[in-house]
Amino acid sequence: MLLSVRPSDLDAIRLDLSGKLVISVMAMVTSPELASRFRTRRVIRAMPNACAEKRLSFTPWLASQDATAEDCLFTERFFASSGEALRVGSEAELNYFTALTGSGPAFLAAFADAMIRSAIADGGIAPATAERAVGRLFLGGSTLLAEAEQTPAEIVETFVGYAGTTAAGLETMAAADIRTPIAKGLRAAAERAAAGHARRTT
Repeated sequence: MLLSVRPSDLDAIRLDLSGKLVISVMAMVTSPELASRFRTRRVIRAMPNACAEKRLSFTPWLASQDATAEDCLFTERFFASSGEALRVGSEAELNYFTALTGSGPAFLAAFADAMIRSAIADGGIAPATAERAVGRLFLGGSTLLAEAEQTPAEIVETFVGYAGTTAAGLETMAAADIRTPIAKGLRAAAERAAAGHARRTT
């Protein structure tokens, strides 16, 4: 059974799935809770993201000790069909991936929105044009990162080394400590994922 509902709606589901495989794509609901609720020890948690519809999701997944080899193979193939799947070893890892890649498309959208607003306010660019330009930038930039032999940090260093317009922007962002709010946002999302049943809300 595949569980794909809001965590706050889980209490409305009353099923006895004794001995059956349960695959959950819900945040904030742990494997032990799922096992207890549905009376099965074959539990897999996975965290795809919104890019799955484009077959570009990165989907970490976690198997309970009683999930069979066949269960795991099915899970790997199922989520690989919508991008890339990776088995992880703990609830803690999955919680962090919930923030990093599960929530990630929304975080990128927030960064893109900031760039669009700046283009409109500071550059005098028309909103529709700014949205188009930034959208294309993120598409091209994502492709570059995915295919580059360099790490993101090395790419940044390369552009800083050119000492041009890009370097001026990067150095100003670094001076404003851009990394800290990003890290805080990821930690907040991961902590919310780890909070579990007691704090589930819509």
